[in-house]
Amino acid sequence: MIIRLQQQDIAQALSIPKMELPKYAAPLLNLANRTAQATRPNNVGQMSELIE
Repeated sequence: MIIRLQQQDIAQALSIPKMELPKYAAPLLNLANRTAQATRPNNVGQMSELIE
């Protein structure tokens, strides 16, 4: 059984307001994450640990 969650459904369930970002915000955020190494497994955890 496959359950698909859409971002808007999750945001609605958590009562997070929709953010309007400027056109070039995504590349800047990606660059900042890469520079800060914020998406490394030791910072965010690994999926295999969450599934166990």
